Amino acid sequence: TPTKLVKRHPVNIEEDVWAQFERIARILGDRGANVGSYINSVLAEHLKLYADDIEIWRKL
Repeated sequence: TPTKLVKRHPVNIEEDVWAQFERIARILGDRGANVGSYINSVLAEHLKLYADDIEIWRKL
């Protein structure tokens, strides 16, 4: 689900990775998706999925 990014920050990613995200965002574009909102959703899901592991690694 596309979200409006309020407090945005730039990140650097490789061109081929950007191209893949851009292609996916175009496919989903009819729902208002863009590369930034798609990447934000992917990263948020990753952090949620691995929250317990990240906490364990943080304590090492």
